[in-house]
Amino acid sequence: MAKAPTLQTCPRCQSNKLMPQLQVLDNGMYSIGDLRVFFGYSNPKALLRKGEVFGVLRATICGECGLAELTVKHPSALYLAWQKAQAKARER
Repeated sequence: MAKAPTLQTCPRCQSNKLMPQLQVLDNGMYSIGDLRVFFGYSNPKALLRKGEVFGVLRATICGECGLAELTVKHPSALYLAWQKAQAKARER
C-alpha cells in the first residue's frame, strides 16, 4: 500500500515550518483518546457488535500561519470498509 504524501511546504504561506502527523485528541468521557471519524458499520444488521468502522485523524500544522490539515490513517482500508457498509445499508 502506498504511503500518503506529506506536505513539504504550507499551501497557504509556502513556509517549510510544518509539524506533521500530530495526534488530535478527543477528551470525551468514553473516548479512547484519538479523535476519530465514523465511517459506518461493517455489519449493520447485527443487534450487537455491528463492527463500527473508524478512522484515526492526524493533523499537520504550519508553524508560520497556523493552517491545519487533517488526514486519516489507513485511508485505503477505510474506503473499502466504507464501500462495504454502504452496500450493506442499500440491501435493507
